[in-house]
Amino acid sequence: MEKFYLKPKEVTGTTRFSFDFDLSAKMFFSLINEFKDEYNQDIKNINQVMRDKSIKLVNEEKLKSLEITKRYISFYPPINEDGELELIKKRVYKIVSRRASVYDNTSKENLELSICSLISGELRTSASLLYYSLHKFFNGKMYHYFNDVLKIDDNDVSVKELGHFTSAIYYKFISENSLNTAINRENYRDNLCINKSGTVDPFKILNYICDFDNDLMDEILPYVLFLSKNLFDLHALNEQTLEYCLKKVESFRELKKEEQTQELQVEAAIADALAKYIEEDTPKKKVKYLIIVLTLRLYWLRQTADYDFDFEVKTSTREMSFLLASTRAVFLRLNNEKKQKGERLSEKEDQEELIEDSVSGELDVNLDFYQTRATFPKEIKSKTNYHTFLSAVHLDYNFDKDLIINILNLTDRVTNEGNLFVYKNENPASKPLNIFINDDGRWTVWLTNESKDNLLISTDIVSNFKEFIHMLKKNFKIFTDNVYEPILISSLPIYSESYKQINSSTLFNMGQSLLNRVNKIKMETVEKIADYFRIPFGPNFIVIGDFTLIVNVLYFPQHSSIFYPWTRSGMEKVKKGDLNEGFLTIVVSDEEENELADRREYYKYMAYKAFITEDTEELNADILFVHPVEFDNFLEGNNTDSKVYSSLVNQLNSICYNKITEGITTAEIKEILEKCIEKYNTESFPYATLGAWYLRNEKHDLSVSLEKGKEYYELALNVEKEYKDSKYLLDMQLKYYYEVALYHFKRTKDMKLAKEYIEYAESVVNGSPNQDLMYSYEIEDLKKKIISLNEVAVAKEGEIIN
Repeated sequence: MEKFYLKPKEVTGTTRFSFDFDLSAKMFFSLINEFKDEYNQDIKNINQVMRDKSIKLVNEEKLKSLEITKRYISFYPPINEDGELELIKKRVYKIVSRRASVYDNTSKENLELSICSLISGELRTSASLLYYSLHKFFNGKMYHYFNDVLKIDDNDVSVKELGHFTSAIYYKFISENSLNTAINRENYRDNLCINKSGTVDPFKILNYICDFDNDLMDEILPYVLFLSKNLFDLHALNEQTLEYCLKKVESFRELKKEEQTQELQVEAAIADALAKYIEEDTPKKKVKYLIIVLTLRLYWLRQTADYDFDFEVKTSTREMSFLLASTRAVFLRLNNEKKQKGERLSEKEDQEELIEDSVSGELDVNLDFYQTRATFPKEIKSKTNYHTFLSAVHLDYNFDKDLIINILNLTDRVTNEGNLFVYKNENPASKPLNIFINDDGRWTVWLTNESKDNLLISTDIVSNFKEFIHMLKKNFKIFTDNVYEPILISSLPIYSESYKQINSSTLFNMGQSLLNRVNKIKMETVEKIADYFRIPFGPNFIVIGDFTLIVNVLYFPQHSSIFYPWTRSGMEKVKKGDLNEGFLTIVVSDEEENELADRREYYKYMAYKAFITEDTEELNADILFVHPVEFDNFLEGNNTDSKVYSSLVNQLNSICYNKITEGITTAEIKEILEKCIEKYNTESFPYATLGAWYLRNEKHDLSVSLEKGKEYYELALNVEKEYKDSKYLLDMQLKYYYEVALYHFKRTKDMKLAKEYIEYAESVVNGSPNQDLMYSYEIEDLKKKIISLNEVAVAKEGEIIN
């Protein structure tokens, strides 16, 4: 993570520290707490202050003031002493640039994206994002512990990220003494890390970062019971279950190594954790093992989501609903928060807020709306003509479809139409609400517009559905004498038809409809790309490991600034060097090439203005202009050689290469490159980048690195000759020689071979005097380093002889 710098400025008689991003609510509140005691002023109407993210504190006795907004903090009178200025700077810095906060925010973002994916029925993406959400959450807790308990600043932390919750690490964890060892600033690395590279044991750290809440047991236990039933056919956690679990673990250990599949390994790890839960006699330790079961299962689902074709057989919408509810409970309880009725799962888009505000909303329902796509059920699609629909999923553990249907059959204003119900609101102007519920706890509700005269708006279906759920709760109490609190997540309304009337209102709705259609094409584009590369995806993004590529589609922009791809938060991540996202903007346009050239130049100018660089590949961002006919062929699957795919391959390759040059040679980067090669084997650069991955990957044996590195560079050269008319052949040869020279310089320390490959590279440069070849500067720089080392070696040899 690149260091974030605070630079004080004199602004109208004050010293101001500006932030080039909006403070989160937590950061804003923390800044107030940090300085408020120095101003002896009561803070009135704190809720309004938090909403506005603006406050001014005045100490009348000392004639000084402090102003905090979401974009700056300002002190009066100006701070002129260097020592005081540095102290203030440190106090502000520790709040606005903490790694813990970054992980916290990323965790919340991934949770919301996982919810959206579950609503849209994308179980693979939901599982993958939910695991990363939980993993980032514990990463954040770990850094809070380092900062607040061990008093170690981010820049002084000497460990890497938290390891993943694998069954292999779990077995290592339980084989060692798992009792808490007192740790401090001096010994924390030795006690927490599982290897020399500094990866933290994710199971061991739980003992230090989590104050296990007894109430959490009630919120996770229903899922664990669900899992034990579906995984082992166990219906209770008792002595018989303990005996079964112990035998399960023992049976796994007796298997030969070649018989121990990953799936059996995970099942045995879960069985072991269940056994320890039953054996433990203290509630807090029991909660810990419930969380471990949750992490082991989620990591396994994340793995199978990425690689197994039968993932949907291994899990279900119901299990993912339970997992979401349990994970959210972990977040809330371990952060000492209580979720109030109607409180949102996380921050939503402005569009949702507008809809919610326009609905009369004093109804006591726990229902959150998300901007995502959803699919109308095939079972009823042919039997109805829907205008607007939404899809909602139950997160509550005690959902019972049969009991709900019984309640609906006893409810006035609800009629049974066979495989669907119709709910008629008391308001005569309101449209009837059509309702379908499946076994997984998914509601599909829709409005029809038979006359085509009365225009429908999004609030119609939202308000009707809220009233329907409120009525269901009330009648549940009447007919069963039990309280039922359904917890639901729902898509925002999705439209299917255009409007007929032409007036100001319909023109406005047509604009909204057009926007919805563009969003639908965005989703289809993402789905097409994800299907092509066989990777998880969401409404507007694809996911590879923990890297997210955001895809945008624009039609006929009138000004180049319209397709400027970065959000404010995205720009902030780019500037901090903490970006784990890429951006692909597809502009569908029939403009001439000379007009598109002007747009490209403006795009570079905007990138330079924002980031002081024109290298958009360095920013993980790319823009692609596509003719409408070509883009239609891409969407219809008629052109697998579309430049959409080739552009995406080149962008992913650039992202991987940048990471490799930064010293990051993870398995996920290799997987990305292999998928690019598998699906688009006529592009030479992914082969070359994979060669560089092997040559620079210090985890491989030297012989393996050299052999595989050379192999992939030779393949790259062959592909370049056969498919690209040798356009970049000389550049690639030069890069090949450079990478092998660098390999010998850094890894084998064989300066003779390093010098030999530098000479090969120089021969390429000298043989093409009129070409400006890439990497020639790197070659020259490496040559100087080799010469310098040789001179030092000769000098030392002379000293020894003398």
